[in-house]
Amino acid sequence: MTINNEDSHSVPHNKGGTTVNASPFNGVKFDLGIILILAVFVLIIVSAAEPNFLTQFLYLAAYGIASMAWLVVKIRKVNYSLEHAAKDFNGKI
Repeated sequence: MTINNEDSHSVPHNKGGTTVNASPFNGVKFDLGIILILAVFVLIIVSAAEPNFLTQFLYLAAYGIASMAWLVVKIRKVNYSLEHAAKDFNGKI
């Protein structure tokens, strides 16, 4: 069976496959994944090392607040850079 050359131009020939533009928030997503993985280890270590429930809660709450603050700073940094890129491109926001 041979392919007709007339039909071959209608078939897309993307050698790289389907691609999607990278999101500016990919770094934030990566950080969130690392934070979630580390949270499991922090939970295991704190529950094994500290018998008092209240102290465990305080350690885990501190980890959660620190993680939240880190993500908020990263997201604000990305938003700031996107706003200024749009401002530079358009001349205004």
